[in-house]
Amino acid sequence: MEQWVKFQPQSLSDDAAALFAWRGGEIALFGEYADGRWVLARGWRRPDTLSDVRRWSFPTPEQFVGQVRRLALEAVGDRDVAEEAAEAAAAWTARIAAL
Repeated sequence: MEQWVKFQPQSLSDDAAALFAWRGGEIALFGEYADGRWVLARGWRRPDTLSDVRRWSFPTPEQFVGQVRRLALEAVGDRDVAEEAAEAAAAWTARIAAL
């Protein structure tokens, strides 16, 4: 089984710090904070592209984190991995909210 990967930017001054990214199983998740909403996109990974991309928008970081947890669990079927993804999402939302 493929191991999940959590992307971590080097510092908050990096442009990449504005994005949350996670991949596991056959999906990739990308998150951003835009116009007062926490936005999450999921795409199915293909060799050079993402397909069947779906986007959600949430008013609170808690809802964003819950969706990351749910999608990660569906993707890898491992509660521990899903919880680690949710913890990474919670840490990211806290960093973004503090800016």
